Amino acid sequence: PGVTQLEHPTKEFLSLLRVATILIVNTEEAQMLVRLSGLPKPEELIRALRGFGAEIVVITDGEKGAWAADQSQILHINKFPGALIDRTGAGDAFGVGFTSAIMKGHPIEMALKWGVINGGSVIEFFGAQDGLLSEREVGKRSREKVCPSILRSS
Repeated sequence: PGVTQLEHPTKEFLSLLRVATILIVNTEEAQMLVRLSGLPKPEELIRALRGFGAEIVVITDGEKGAWAADQSQILHINKFPGALIDRTGAGDAFGVGFTSAIMKGHPIEMALKWGVINGGSVIEFFGAQDGLLSEREVGKRSREKVCPSILRSS
């Protein structure tokens, strides 16, 4: 969703969320959509976003990694280690990695890894496209010891 949909969600937009398989937003977008006061914890944002109906909800938070949830679990992964050159395209690259893994039938744990790996690669270059990885490259990096582990949340 874009800023317009988040600031002024229409009935049509909200009806789309009810049938969505995956909703991916960053922390600021999540706060705009759920309108919780104060500084809610990621788990609170996830629970509120799940109320809109998407099967899987994902929140990205740059240096703090990403959270994902389905009906039975909330998971967290730290960012992928790497040199930050430019953040342009990192969120989109994460979304491509995450969604690709889900489309291939992988569990959320693997989707989080694919997301942070692809997003983490893009930030090592200028622009939104340099650094995008193939499925083979993502798979190789997901098996390396430097890949962040998944943390279960409540």
